[in-house]
Amino acid sequence: MLSKSYTYKFLFIAFLGIHIPLIGLIFCMIFRPDGISPLSVFTLILVLTLVATSITLYVLNSLLTPLKLSKNALEQYLFSKILPDLPTDYKDEAGILMQKVQETLTKLDGLLEDKKDLISILSHDLRTPLANIKLLGGVIAKDDITKGELREIASLIQVSVNEQMSLFNDILENLRNDDLEWMKLDLNETSTNDIISASVKDVQHIAKSKNINLKVNDDYKGKLNVESTIFPQVIKNLLSNSIKFSQPGCEVHLNIEKNNGKTKISIIDNGVGFNQEDSEMLFEKFTSMRRRGTNNEPSTGLGLYLSRKIVEAHKGKIYAKSAGINKGASFVIEL
Repeated sequence: MLSKSYTYKFLFIAFLGIHIPLIGLIFCMIFRPDGISPLSVFTLILVLTLVATSITLYVLNSLLTPLKLSKNALEQYLFSKILPDLPTDYKDEAGILMQKVQETLTKLDGLLEDKKDLISILSHDLRTPLANIKLLGGVIAKDDITKGELREIASLIQVSVNEQMSLFNDILENLRNDDLEWMKLDLNETSTNDIISASVKDVQHIAKSKNINLKVNDDYKGKLNVESTIFPQVIKNLLSNSIKFSQPGCEVHLNIEKNNGKTKISIIDNGVGFNQEDSEMLFEKFTSMRRRGTNNEPSTGLGLYLSRKIVEAHKGKIYAKSAGINKGASFVIEL
């Protein structure tokens, strides 16, 4: 009980500190009852008191170690954003407190990173619909556009704006509720057809502007348990990337199939590709492998990082494959 109770440790040390001089005096009286001068008694009690005080201070200082470590860890994180690595071998209340401090700071640090990712999603995913609207605006400005084409473009602009408003509303609602753990998604059964159709429609005009043919092979027509607003962003990101890094006149394939209980979504292109040993670097935040597209399109180095975060929040995985530079690439989502 003593090893697990911080209170009992203090009481035990206080007991020893108070009683060491008394115990020493009792032993002295028992074994040398005669011939003890008052000065000897005074000296003995003084020495034993100093010894007891030293021992008590030393042990108390050891008992305060978890509290000191916790204090220093909090100050380091608060002022320097250094995540501590506190020991976990203390078993009393102070040790448990220190463990809780470590767990709380680790969780808080993760939540702050998630919030940064959320802000990154806002800044990153805004670009696709804005680029679409800009592109569609350029088409509208052409002299030879027909009324039918104009109505179609207006409809596409409206769809793009509505989807972005829906994404904004979901994220802002989480922020209003101080829900930093935005990766706790509201999953719903959503048809693959709806997901794929929305994703393809959103990037169709980007593909058309580069004369790239999008081909969809949806062998599996079922439902996915996903967040219906956020998950399609992954497919849009992957399609946008494949279009960005493919040469004009090429094809980009989107395949979806069900195999061994897993839904597999693949985006395949024959664009610039990469060395397979560098595949994991593509998913790093602000990856050093980011580069401009084949038509000099800009790249933030965030899209694949955010896509992996979203897929992993859905308990899935995403990975990339390529036969090498200029040999195309494929990005695969498995749920």
